[in-house]
This record gives sequence, structure tokens and C-alpha cells, in this order.
Amino acid sequence: MKQYLYRLGIAGLATMQVMMLAVALYLEVFGNLEPEFKSYFRWVSLIFATPVLLYSALPFYINAWRSIKGRTLGMDVPVSIALIFAYVASLVATVTEQGEVFFESISMFTFFLLIGRYLEMRARRKAAAASGNLLKLIPAIANKLNGEQVPVKSLQIGDQIKVLPGEHIPADGVVLNGRIHIDESMLTGESLPVVKGKDDFVYAGTLNGDEAFDLEVRSTKADSMISSIVRLQDEAQLSKPKIAEIADIVARYFVAIILVIAAGTWFFWHQTEPDDAFWIMLSVLVATCLVLYR
Repeated sequence: MKQYLYRLGIAGLATMQVMMLAVALYLEVFGNLEPEFKSYFRWVSLIFATPVLLYSALPFYINAWRSIKGRTLGMDVPVSIALIFAYVASLVATVTEQGEVFFESISMFTFFLLIGRYLEMRARRKAAAASGNLLKLIPAIANKLNGEQVPVKSLQIGDQIKVLPGEHIPADGVVLNGRIHIDESMLTGESLPVVKGKDDFVYAGTLNGDEAFDLEVRSTKADSMISSIVRLQDEAQLSKPKIAEIADIVARYFVAIILVIAAGTWFFWHQTEPDDAFWIMLSVLVATCLVLYR
């Protein structure tokens, strides 16, 4: 996560600097920019865009290479091609002082894609942390009725334990005596305590009020309600919804179509306007990459 922040930070700083220089190059249309200043702005833009391409955009290249090795076409394949082609073309244009440069597009494109990836990664990590925090609500030690302290993970169905005031309940089970107040907000979101009496069911991880009571265990720690919730959360993070699987399949075909269209675009324009063929093909790649990530 920290490495991703470094990549995002470098891309963001470079984008701001390159965009300031790009504005001057854009305004050349409305005025006269001295050739030496134009060349200077391009070289400075090249310096800022290079770490973006080589460092910030590295995750896209890695994912693209994995896709190619796995004989699939992921969304990072056209992204990587567009970034590399745009950089090489801009580098040639800067050195030869001919043609257009796209350093601002490279930096901004990488920056916004990294923002999306970072937010997705952050959401996944928060979900994983929430799952871990739920399990921490189950105490490690339980008190048996004879005063013996045992690990909660060793409790078996039918064991009887004592739950002390202010203690998190160690296991799912049935109340054997007393009238108690249980805070079930971690399960239901209800802030008010729930009144429980003899033979009522209570859940591991919920909080006992100010009265001690005896509990008969009805499920082990691994089979408790809270463990089932955590297990479902973990499965949801590891698996994809059906609609996401369909989207991935469609995206693979879409990527293949994009590459074919880009190649066809270059071939067509190469017959009529050879000097513009590469730039038009590059525009097709960049535009379709943006569509993929919407």
C-alpha cells in the first residue's frame, strides 16, 4: 500500500508540473512561442514524465505481462501499449523537434488510473481489517462453572461456562439462569441492550451487561455466528460476482477488438496520410483505454 502511495504521489507531482508546461505549449496556437522555449518546455516535460512511465506505471506493465503469459488480454495490455507508444513518440518528437508530444497525457492518464486502483485496494484492505476486528471480540479464555479457565477454542458443545459482568460472550449458547442485558450492536447495529432470560440464545462476541450468568455452549468457536460472518466476508473478497465474471470475459474480447481496430487504423491511414497514421492509431488506443476504465 505504501509503495502504491509513492507511485501515486510521483505521478501526481509530475502531472502538475507537466500540465503547467503543457499550457504554455497549448497557448502557442494563439501566440508566438520562441523555438528555444518550446524545446526547453518539451525537455523539462520529458524529465518529469520519465519517472511516471518507468516507476508509477510499473504495475500496469506487470499485469499486462502476466496477462500475455497467461494467454489472455487484460485491460492493462492496451494501457501499457498506449503509454509506451506515446512516450516513445514524444521522445522522438522532442529530440528531432518535429511532431507533437503527449507527456501531459502520459502523466495524467497514469495518475487517474492509479487513483482508481488505490481506492479499490484501500476498500479491500478496510474490509479485511473489519473481518479481523470481529474475531478479536471473542475472548481467548472462558471460565467454567468450577472456576477453571480454559481456552475458548477448546470449548465443546454442551460445556457450561460462567460469563462475568462486562465480558464479551466466549461462545454461542443458551442462557441457563438470570435475567441479563446483552449489547448486540456488533451484530445488529442496535445500540440498546437486548433483554435475555433463561433458555434464550446469545452469540459469541456480544457484550454482557452488569449481571453474571451461566451459559451452555451450543457451537464451537469455528462454527459460531461471528466466525461464519468473517468466513463469508473472506469468501466474498476472494470470489467475484457473476456480473464481474461476465464483465471480465467481455473485456477480454473488447481488448482484442481494440488492438485489431488500432492496427487497422494505422494500416488505413498509412495508405492515405503516412505522417499521421501513428498519431491517429495512438489516439484510438488512448481513447478506448479510457472507455475500459470508466
